Amino acid sequence: MEFEARLDLSARVPVDDLTLCIVIGNLLENALEACRRLRENRFIHLQARWMEDHMMMMVENSYNGQIKQSGGKILSSKKDGGLGMMSIRRILSRPGDEFDVCYNENTFTAMVKIMDRTMPENSA
Repeated sequence: MEFEARLDLSARVPVDDLTLCIVIGNLLENALEACRRLRENRFIHLQARWMEDHMMMMVENSYNGQIKQSGGKILSSKKDGGLGMMSIRRILSRPGDEFDVCYNENTFTAMVKIMDRTMPENSA
């Protein structure tokens, strides 16, 4: 499997460790699980960059092209229902935070915008 990470971050990112761990951990866990379902052409690409007052992060991975949906929302393919995407949406609750996904027949892309956590919530 190919794994590539491109990070353009300073030594101190103004986002708390819990937020970073939940977002990065869940995105990578989901990507790894999707890749495990494939026999070939497996990849995970992670990119993150700090921009003025927010972090932009993107995780792209190969997957089998099968997406379960209900009411326009993507459902987990895990037997226990999975909580990763819900955990990401829950922690990205500050004004300006964003979480979006897109996909085609073989690539799944998750995009995240995390606002500076040192700024007061109502200033964004």
